[in-house]
Amino acid sequence: MKKFLILSAVLVMALSVNAQPRRPVEIVSKAGKTTVEFVVRDGKPVLMDIYQYNSRKTEEKRPVFIYSFGGAWAMGSRVDPLCNPLYDHLCEKGWVCVAIDYRLGSARGRDGKPLVTPPEGYNPFQYSIDIGVEDLYAATAWLIAHAEEYNIDPDKIVISGSSAGAINSMNAEYYISTGHRLAKENLPAGFNYAGVVPMAGAVYLTGENDTELRWGGKPCPMCFFHGAADPTVTFDVESGPTRHGFGPAYISKQLDEMDVPYMLNEYAGGDHVMALLPLKWFWNEIDSFLDRVVLGGQNVKVHAVESSPKPRTDANWLATVRSAPRASAQPEKIRLYEGKAPGSENWTQQEYLFEYTTSFNPGEVGECILNVVDPELWAYLPAAGTETGAAVVVCPGGGFTALSWHQEGPNVAKWLAAHGIAAFVLKYRTAFSGGDYEEAKYVADHSYGNQGRDARMRELTEKHAKIAEEQGYDRKMAWDDARVAISYIRSNADKYGVNPKAIGIIGFSAGGNIVYHVALDHDEMSRPDFLGMIYPAWFEDQVPDDPMPLFIAASTGEASSANGFGDMPALYNAWNKTRQPLEIHSFTRGFHGFGYRENGQSVNIWTTLFYDFLDNCKLLNR
Repeated sequence: MKKFLILSAVLVMALSVNAQPRRPVEIVSKAGKTTVEFVVRDGKPVLMDIYQYNSRKTEEKRPVFIYSFGGAWAMGSRVDPLCNPLYDHLCEKGWVCVAIDYRLGSARGRDGKPLVTPPEGYNPFQYSIDIGVEDLYAATAWLIAHAEEYNIDPDKIVISGSSAGAINSMNAEYYISTGHRLAKENLPAGFNYAGVVPMAGAVYLTGENDTELRWGGKPCPMCFFHGAADPTVTFDVESGPTRHGFGPAYISKQLDEMDVPYMLNEYAGGDHVMALLPLKWFWNEIDSFLDRVVLGGQNVKVHAVESSPKPRTDANWLATVRSAPRASAQPEKIRLYEGKAPGSENWTQQEYLFEYTTSFNPGEVGECILNVVDPELWAYLPAAGTETGAAVVVCPGGGFTALSWHQEGPNVAKWLAAHGIAAFVLKYRTAFSGGDYEEAKYVADHSYGNQGRDARMRELTEKHAKIAEEQGYDRKMAWDDARVAISYIRSNADKYGVNPKAIGIIGFSAGGNIVYHVALDHDEMSRPDFLGMIYPAWFEDQVPDDPMPLFIAASTGEASSANGFGDMPALYNAWNKTRQPLEIHSFTRGFHGFGYRENGQSVNIWTTLFYDFLDNCKLLNR
C-alpha cells in the first residue's frame, strides 16, 4: 500500500500540468463535438466527447481514435484544450476522435479520505487501473453499438492515453490477449483494437506470479512514446513486492518475437514529460503509425532513438507544452471565506456543473453551475509583460438560481487576461436548485438549455423557491460575496500585480444586479473603481454617493426602453448628471444572454469597446 501511495503521489506531481479539473476550460475546435453518456457508474453518468468533421462523412467507414487523460487516477478530465489541435488534425484526415472520462480510483475528497474503496482483497493500485480499463471497454462497446449512427469502422478502433491513461490502454490490450475477465464481460467476443498509442505508458500487474508478461494471443500493433529516464512510469521493467511494471523497451522485444508491428519512439534522457509532448509535437510519428500500420497494414518494426544535448525533460520542454499565455492556463481558485460562508453554514446541497445545448446558436454547448454553497474566485492572469495593472471581478448571470458559466465567466475572463487585464470570475452563492443529480440536471436542461419549461419544471421552480426561502437564501449573499472579492484583490494587489486604484467589477444579467448594488453600498476596501453592466437585471436609477465610471452594453430592446429588468435610459440619464465617464452601447443583433462568444457575430465587439473605455478612463497602464 505504501508503494502505491508513493507512486500515485509521483504521478500526480508529474501529471498535474496535464490533469484538468472538471471544468471550466475553453475548447477551440474546428471539429464538431457531441457529448454522450456511455455508461452509468454508481448512479453517475460517465461521459465522452465525440469529435468529427460532419462534412467529411462518406460511405466509407471511418477509423476511431480514443484518448484517455492522465492524472494518476486521482484527477483529470476528458476536457483538455491541449488535445484538440490533434483531434482536429486527425478528424481532417478522416478519423473520429473520442475523449473519454473514466472513474478515478485514487481520487480523494477535501478531507483527504479516498472517494473509492476497492473490494476486500483487491490491490488498490490494480483496482484503479482496472476500473479505468472497464470504463474504456464500456466506451468502446458503446461506439461499436453505435457504429452505424456515427459511420465508424469497429475494426479500426485505436486507443491512446497519457500516463495513467496510457497505462489503462496498455492493460486493456493485455487483458484482451490473455482473456481477462474484464475483457470477456465488457467487449464483444473476438474483438481487438487496431492499435495502441501509449504516451509514457506501461502494463502494470500486481499478482504474485506476474513477474513477466504472458500474452495469450498476438496483441495489436503499438506505437510507444517514452523517455528512457522516466522516473514515474517504467521504460523497461519495474519489479517490487506488490507490483510489476513492463514498459515499451520490454514489450517491444516481445512484439518483435511475435511478429507484431510496432514503433518505439525512445527519447534518451527524457522523463515523464513524454506523457504530454506527443500531443503537440509528434504528429508525424502518430500519422506514420496510423497511416502505415493501422490503415495500411504494413508490418513495420521501428525503434527510433532521439539523442539530444537538450533531452526531453520537464525542465527543458514542459514550458513548450502549454506555451499559450498564462491567460489560457487553468485558473487559480481562491476560496472567499475561511470555513463556511456566513449565512449559509447549514446548506448541504451538492454543487453541480452541467453542459447543455443552448438555444442561441445551433450546436452550441453552454455550461451552468447550480447549488453554489462555497463561493470562490477563479483568477485568470495576463501573460508576463502584458499587464495593464487593471483587475476586474466578473459576475456571471443566471437569475441567482444558477451561474451561466462559460459565456459569461471564463470566456470573458480569458479575453480580458489576453489583453492584459487580470480577471477574477466570481462563483457566488446561488439559491437551491436541485436535491440530487437527476433533479438538478432537469433544471439545467429545461431552464437553461433548449428543452423548454414544462409542467414539471414549473413544479420544481416552486419547490426549490420554497426550500431556498427556508434556508434563508437572499441575493444579498451574492452582493456580499462580490464585496469580499474586491476586498481580497485589493488586499493582494502586489501578489497579482494590479493597481489597487484600478479594480472594477463587471456583471451579466443577475450579475449586473450585483454590480449595481456593490456600487451603491461598499466600504473603502470593497469600492469598485469602475463598473460594467452587461444586459443588467433588476436595477433602478439611483446613483451612489461616490459614483465611478460606468459602461453599459445590451440589446437594442433592453437599452432603449424600460422593461421587466429595469429602465436603462433612466439609469443612463441619472449617471450622466454625475459627470463620471459613461458609455452605453446597444446591439441590434444582440439578445439577453449574448455574453462573449468567439463566433464572428458583431455583438462580441463589446469587449473591445469595454477595453477602450477603461483606457480612456486612464485605468490602464500601457
